[in-house]
Amino acid sequence: MVDSLANRLQRSVAIDDRQIRLIVASKHFGDEDPVRVKSVLGRGVESGIRDHVLSLGIDRATEPQHIPPFPPLQLKARLCVPVRYNEVLLGYLWLIEEKPLTAEEINAASAVAEAAGLILYKTDVAFERRQAAADALLRDLFADRAASRSSALAEIREEGLLRDFKQVRVMRVRVLPAAQSETPDPDGVETAILQMCRRLLGSYPEGGAIVQAHRRQLTLLVTGGTATRVQSVRDAATWVVAHLSETTGLRCVAGLGMKQPSLRDAHISHEQARIAQKTAQILPALGDIVGWEDLGVFALLAKLSPDDVSLAAYPPALLRLAADRNAEVLLATVETYLDLAGDVQATSQALHVHRATLYQRLSRIEVVSGLSLRDGTSRLTLHLGIKLARLTGQYDDLVSIERA
Repeated sequence: MVDSLANRLQRSVAIDDRQIRLIVASKHFGDEDPVRVKSVLGRGVESGIRDHVLSLGIDRATEPQHIPPFPPLQLKARLCVPVRYNEVLLGYLWLIEEKPLTAEEINAASAVAEAAGLILYKTDVAFERRQAAADALLRDLFADRAASRSSALAEIREEGLLRDFKQVRVMRVRVLPAAQSETPDPDGVETAILQMCRRLLGSYPEGGAIVQAHRRQLTLLVTGGTATRVQSVRDAATWVVAHLSETTGLRCVAGLGMKQPSLRDAHISHEQARIAQKTAQILPALGDIVGWEDLGVFALLAKLSPDDVSLAAYPPALLRLAADRNAEVLLATVETYLDLAGDVQATSQALHVHRATLYQRLSRIEVVSGLSLRDGTSRLTLHLGIKLARLTGQYDDLVSIERA
């Protein structure tokens, strides 16, 4: 339909999804601008261009809209026709309008947009049905109960959802909630997650992956040769995190489980990915993409919950430090210092303080805690105690304990 309209009008035609990501484009007729070229090559546009066109209200439009040129972004004049079905916005049809379009040409573009809306709607409905089934199957495949896992395994085999049942790896990505100063957009996040699921599935051979979507989170299971290439899974996580962060404007983190020999062991990789994602969320210093193999001792600490460890169980030296009137500063200082392996110069730069100030704080930490930062066991006591408090969600409680 797009090619037919383009040939009829002798103009290039493109259809984007709701996030201004390219779905389909015709050949060019010499009317393209840098924005269209980048869109075709990169399957989308830069955030500044997306923000600009959306600021014009095209997402609320029900009729074709003439978009004026915008030289600062190298954007030529365009006709934007909303692609809708039953008033549901599904995307946009674009015509570059170097010369004015006639009413007949605009009507032809509107007819194609209407037909495209029906196709996209049916595609969305079919995908959502398949996705709902995949979500349920993966939930059972990752369950604690062996019977649930066996049932899901049998159904996946019967439905032919995967071609290879050997070599399995799981990736889990989460879009973190907005800060209190920002406006949360749960609907937009869930839409972005579903769209990313579609794109992820399209990037793997048929029967090579299953994706699960749940609110702010997606889980990818890959099998066969793809799972054996550790870097390829990490590359996929990098791509997903970057795109979701750009689309939602929120921080995203990914956890990667280790390769397991068969689909029957997928729950092990999933649990590893879950813990890695949780740790990446709580400890930003580890980065936004963390593999199970990257966690070290944090893999054990992250399995603990507040129910497993009470504040009274923390080392007395750490509790004394937490009870000091300057506890927040001292705890932040010693955590950064130990994160950076006792490098004074790097710590002073990270904390934006003079080295003399840092030495004063470190001396105070030793006096209050009763420990020597030159002693390896003392360092381990404070470091693991602080990280445990963060990973169990008790850090704020620790800092707020009754002051001495």
